[in-house]
Amino acid sequence: MPTSTQRNVIHETTEYAQFQLMTANRDTSRAHIEAIKKSIEKNGNFTKFSPILVNERFEIIDGQHRFSALKELGQPIFYIVTSGSGLTEAREMNKLNKGWGMLDWAKTYANTGSRSYKNFMKLVEEYPDMAPTTVLQYALNGYERGMYSEFRDGQLILPDQALAKTKERVDMLSEAAEIAPVVGSGTMAEAFLIAINAPGYKHKRMLAKLAEVPEVSRYMNKTDNLRHLEDIYNYHYTAQNRLRFF
Repeated sequence: MPTSTQRNVIHETTEYAQFQLMTANRDTSRAHIEAIKKSIEKNGNFTKFSPILVNERFEIIDGQHRFSALKELGQPIFYIVTSGSGLTEAREMNKLNKGWGMLDWAKTYANTGSRSYKNFMKLVEEYPDMAPTTVLQYALNGYERGMYSEFRDGQLILPDQALAKTKERVDMLSEAAEIAPVVGSGTMAEAFLIAINAPGYKHKRMLAKLAEVPEVSRYMNKTDNLRHLEDIYNYHYTAQNRLRFF
């Protein structure tokens, strides 16, 4: 067992039984454990560079998800002993720990030379009022399952020739949001992207109707928002001149 003079040393072991999860700490997330396992299987045991922290009783102060993932994979645990730590320190670390956001991932890939992520960062900088998630959806011209995971894994494909079309779509959203701000974010922005891709869509007509209707609302889900946008687009139009978005 490490002595108190070894507190700053990174230790390695496969003796999992000596470690204890703190019962009063936050519950572990099965999804988070599985995500860590996949990352370790793909990229190797990165925890040697990000060891878990334990106190002298081997209670895990920080890193219970990493510990669980490594234990299930049968891989070594890398850890540092921080004597005197307990639940208070665990809570404070959970408060201070900040997961990477989309811009963090984009910057790291852009800084290592990815043209696609450099293009994405250009778009984010050009449209500071747009959420990065919205910019990504408009860059890819739609939402696809797994797109955010692929983005975090460095798989974004956004060549130079796609920028003009992306800007055209985002400009449409920006113009609509100037008239009705609720259009510019969340599932409403996602629904608006579907609307502008509908065959026969005329953007000037949408802008005029957004300014004409008494109220533009935002609903919880994409389908209701799309239906609402369709009603706005067809406001005061006869049946033969109505356009369906879905």
